[in-house]
Amino acid sequence: MRHTSERFFQFQHIALGVCLVCSLIGLFSKYSAFYLLALYALAISFAFEGLGHYLRFHQPYFILQIIRAIIILVISTIIFFS
Repeated sequence: MRHTSERFFQFQHIALGVCLVCSLIGLFSKYSAFYLLALYALAISFAFEGLGHYLRFHQPYFILQIIRAIIILVISTIIFFS
């Protein structure tokens, strides 16, 4: 029987795939918005990993991953729009 947190870890892998695709598209195209989307997908990946740890009652890992996601979201948005 699978743990309910496995779904969040699967979403983490999907978000990493989206991050990879967006970064490759941004690398070969002239639109820099794909880099922002790639960083957002990376932050979402960290958030899903944190939620997976939250469901397994690993609170320090949950807090660490959520803080990483928030930092990436804030810094990438500031850099992109400045």
